[in-house]
Amino acid sequence: MVVTHPITRSLVQRREHVIAILGCGKLGTAILRGLLDAEQNISVGDHRKLKIIACVRRAESATKLQSTLASYKDSVVVLTNDNMTAASQADVIVLGCKSGVLHEVLGEAGMRESLSGKLVISILAGATEGQIRMALSNGQSASSVNKEIEPQIICAIPNVASAVRQSMTVVSKVDRASLTPENFALASDILARLGWVVELDENHLNMGFILSAAGPAYIAVMLEALASAAVSSGVPREYALQMAARTMQGTAELILGGDSPAKVTENVCTPLGCSEKGLKVIQQGNLSGILVNALQEAERAIVKR
Repeated sequence: MVVTHPITRSLVQRREHVIAILGCGKLGTAILRGLLDAEQNISVGDHRKLKIIACVRRAESATKLQSTLASYKDSVVVLTNDNMTAASQADVIVLGCKSGVLHEVLGEAGMRESLSGKLVISILAGATEGQIRMALSNGQSASSVNKEIEPQIICAIPNVASAVRQSMTVVSKVDRASLTPENFALASDILARLGWVVELDENHLNMGFILSAAGPAYIAVMLEALASAAVSSGVPREYALQMAARTMQGTAELILGGDSPAKVTENVCTPLGCSEKGLKVIQQGNLSGILVNALQEAERAIVKR
């Protein structure tokens, strides 16, 4: 299932929600910017349906984040090293901390109670619902945990294009089954504000996460190469980057509109033409194989965590 991001859709059905983002690194900040931008577009009068608490570990990070979000200062509160306050005040929690400090964040005294019965959206690549619950239980056996007060957890991996509400977010079909219909609708609505959402089976999640979340880095490398070639021929860098980016955007729109990648290639290249000659160089360099290997290596890195 793929969900678009209609900006007129009601997130809260006439009641305010508070979202806490625990960990605002690059991805957390991108999500924060996307949510705030969406909120500006769907506000009714002066009423804001969404309030956000952003948590960081260091004072310098807080200062930087406040500067980045200066235009949204009325809709976001930035806290330093105070995840507990944020979790207790919010009814939706986004886990954006690094995987290495997951146990430290969720094992804090009182955290489990603060998350009791709430919706938790994890954006940690490779961290399963079970691992998150284990960190939250802080060593307690599963039989000793009161299921009625457990948070409802969904694992989702947006990408940095969340900042401009163009993310391709991957969620687990398995996690959907563990949520109430109301919380799944709420999670879907939040994620849809960042771009598009696709549900994958659990055995496809790691590659889905890599393609979606790491994909922008690989695409940016290709874009940089295209632009650099133009710059080397004298095209101003500003124009070269814009041309390369717009060309990629247009190509993506053709494929999203139904053309296959092979069809696009066929429509561009003519026998013995300049495009075909350039394409042969790409094929000789095995660019396709390199990209496949890159994604597979990244997937192996997730599994090893």
